[in-house]
Amino acid sequence: MIHERSSVLRFVSALLDAEPMVLAHFSKRCPGPRALRVHRHTTRIGLTDTLRTAYPAVVNAVGDTYFDALAAEFIRDNPPRSPVMQEYSPAFPDFLEGFPPLSAWPWLGDVARIDWARREAYHATDAVALTARQLQTWPIETLMSSMPRLHPSLRIIESPHPAWSLWCRQQPGANPPREEGWYAESVQIWRVDLDVKQRQLTQGEAAVRQQTGRWLVIWRRPAQNGNKGPHFDAASAITSLIVDGLIVALEH
Repeated sequence: MIHERSSVLRFVSALLDAEPMVLAHFSKRCPGPRALRVHRHTTRIGLTDTLRTAYPAVVNAVGDTYFDALAAEFIRDNPPRSPVMQEYSPAFPDFLEGFPPLSAWPWLGDVARIDWARREAYHATDAVALTARQLQTWPIETLMSSMPRLHPSLRIIESPHPAWSLWCRQQPGANPPREEGWYAESVQIWRVDLDVKQRQLTQGEAAVRQQTGRWLVIWRRPAQNGNKGPHFDAASAITSLIVDGLIVALEH
């Protein structure tokens, strides 16, 4: 099965950018040049549609025609590495950042990361969050000596650009935000049941989520983390973890 999967993936890679004689290596009954052109065209259309589904905000930002051109460039050098199409194209944001014609749009990569994070959150493993009522039954000593395990769907995007505002700008019916005073933004993406949610984070909230995810001590000693910005409020940041339903377990 593993060998068959590897062989199929190599065939798809060859199909995207190879001559018929190369494809003949994979099949004793390799079709003729015309049929191969049809297969290649169909494969590229399918991968382009996959990219469109994964990155709708990018499509809206650059337009259909330009996105198709971007997709063609990306697909040529990034054939699928898995037969599961929902896993295709996590490298697309990096591609956008390194694509010279888009150098005037340095924020587009982070907008794409928000799109991809939503896709990942939707397909992430489910987990039941601890409620505030449940947490209140724990002894305070236990709470303060525990590390919160966060919901597996949680994704954090920290951008030096106003990526959240720009992502919102690409949504249907959105009112474009004013450009005055734009600054770096962080966004949280997570799933509640089957509903993918997202919201902008304060600097403190982003710090708490990133650090608890790496098992640091902000939960135990939040007062030591007062350097997370002039308005950092550890209590509020931790409270928002509970309100958003992100704590699924406490580990010692």
